[in-house]
Amino acid sequence: MKFDQYRQSGSQFVSHTTNLMIGGILAFWFLAIINYGEPFRFFSHAFSSLGSLETPGGFPNHRSVIYFVISMILVSNLMWSLARFYRQNKPVNGNYYAFLYYLGAVGATITCMPVSISKPIHSVGSGLLVFSHVFITLIRILSQKGRASTFRRILRIFLLFIPILAYAYTWAAWKEDVVQFYQKIAFTFLFMLEQKCSQEHLISFEQPLFPSEEGQKVSDTG
Repeated sequence: MKFDQYRQSGSQFVSHTTNLMIGGILAFWFLAIINYGEPFRFFSHAFSSLGSLETPGGFPNHRSVIYFVISMILVSNLMWSLARFYRQNKPVNGNYYAFLYYLGAVGATITCMPVSISKPIHSVGSGLLVFSHVFITLIRILSQKGRASTFRRILRIFLLFIPILAYAYTWAAWKEDVVQFYQKIAFTFLFMLEQKCSQEHLISFEQPLFPSEEGQKVSDTG
């Protein structure tokens, strides 16, 4: 992909690619759910179950796995493209974005490993993927100081981290009766905030996370 064509519309490229990524996840996970080997209990089954060769009840789940893996391949490719965009254009905070997008691409690839074959490997991949999305969104919130009030930025940070931390706690403590409920809440807020922040995000208004950091100017107008 040639990125020169996006030099005059860097923010649009990031926003459109993010929309495609989140939309692709939702579309393929929906197909995985309706093709699940047994009725998928939304607040009881983990999304990782969609990538398992067998359901908890022991039924084969091959069609669901195919859709789940397609979603992760799509995410990996789009995150890799975004990482290359930030690496080549070098805008403010570009190094952080590039690193996190590369990390997410690797995580999505590892997540293709069915949880029924190796739960530890699958968990490492999904952990890297979620970590990258959370901190990409956090950087977008923090770096748009001139375009968002302090209250709105603090509110978004709370909406980002409270559900994620609640899910992380219930997962680590394995509160089996509520962990998958918190997973769905955490992912809902993460997807909504990432999409909203990428839509509002303007590369030319990006403020460095640290005062000493500078970046190349990338215009936002076509």
